[in-house]
Amino acid sequence: MPVVPAFSLTCDIRRPFGAVAVSSANVPCNVVPALYGGEQVTSGPNNIDWDTWIDLPIGTDIRDGLSRSVGSNNFNYTDGDQVDVKNAAGSVAATYVVVYSHIRYWGKPYAYKRCYLLRHAVVWSQFH
Repeated sequence: MPVVPAFSLTCDIRRPFGAVAVSSANVPCNVVPALYGGEQVTSGPNNIDWDTWIDLPIGTDIRDGLSRSVGSNNFNYTDGDQVDVKNAAGSVAATYVVVYSHIRYWGKPYAYKRCYLLRHAVVWSQFH
């Protein structure tokens, strides 16, 4: 049986992307870089690329900006929430935009949220 991940980092969530105020602070998370294979949420001419995923507690309020038009299988992409991942010292090390989010193991006691992210910026002095 799957288990809820043990979260080893924290992040701040801002809504909308670029907002000055933090919507949710010090949210426990796991961040997994996934650059191999040019990962995509969708296939075809309307791809939405991502380079990282993040796992979060099931109760986390985090939103993507993905939608589609009625009668179309093409996606409309706008920026979702901003995720600021912190280093061990609590400083922001990298900023991401939420591309797509969903719940893993919906309805189970070990459910959690997974969001696919695209890196926006790295604060290289904090990236250690």
